[in-house]
Amino acid sequence: MKQNLVHVTFQPTESPWTGLRRASSRIIADATTQQEEIPEAKRIHLLRVTVKRLRAYLRLLQPSLEADKYRRENRFLRDIGRSLSATRDRQVALRTLKYFEESAKKKSVAAALQSVHEAIDGGLATHETDQPQDLDAKMSNVIAALQESLDRFSQLESDARGWDLLEPGFNKTYRGARRHFRSWIKTADILEAHDCRKLAKYLMFQLELVEPANQEGISLFRKNLRRLEKKLGQLNDCVILRDFVEKASTQGRLSKKERKIVRKEIRAREKEVSSTAKRLGRDTLGEKPAALVKTWEIAWSQWTGGKSGAGL
Repeated sequence: MKQNLVHVTFQPTESPWTGLRRASSRIIADATTQQEEIPEAKRIHLLRVTVKRLRAYLRLLQPSLEADKYRRENRFLRDIGRSLSATRDRQVALRTLKYFEESAKKKSVAAALQSVHEAIDGGLATHETDQPQDLDAKMSNVIAALQESLDRFSQLESDARGWDLLEPGFNKTYRGARRHFRSWIKTADILEAHDCRKLAKYLMFQLELVEPANQEGISLFRKNLRRLEKKLGQLNDCVILRDFVEKASTQGRLSKKERKIVRKEIRAREKEVSSTAKRLGRDTLGEKPAALVKTWEIAWSQWTGGKSGAGL
């Protein structure tokens, strides 16, 4: 889902701590002020992306924070995002289903997909706890929690300053994405693909902050991360739809024949998307971490005049 997100970057004369606090405040303000202007699906998407951006910032700081403090704050942000997961999964399933419906060439496939659509429209949920609730109330709670997260973020502290604060986080995030990608290639475990996507997205949000330091290089790398993340996201969308198909079948809303037809279409799509994602991953995550992060350090030093953004 295309969404125009506010672009936030550091200033060369400010400290990373100041920049992170300013960026957090800006993206939360942007997400909350847009709530009355955009459709429901985009409202949910924007709130969830805002949570992911905040988690990316927190992940950037992780090596410099006490372990218990990081886990506590990460859990707080994770729970905010999860409160909208059921609604979001249903929207994803319907959007993915629409892709299959528009590309269906056989009447039998179209009919089977229609049965799945009717099941989802009829209130099908992938979890027993996913009951209809006041969505506006949920989103109001998320907005309040985001405001609280800003206060909590302002209380974080570390002795690390300047590039010393940022480098371990960049290194850890990139290494993690690379490790999960390689594990996915080796094991075909969809959870590894999901974790690779999550960290690729975190790194994309983290690098946005320092993009002015190396506009061409970092912009291109972020673009490649975005392409990889998008393909892995499409793979995850297929998994979500498959969960709905299985639930519909279990509840008797889908015949065995219809289930078989839809699952075959999903598998074909997964194979196609996986092939592209693997190619993109090898190209994007192929460089050794130390060498890649070093190029960002050099760009940062030149951009800040060797002062590491005031160093405070």
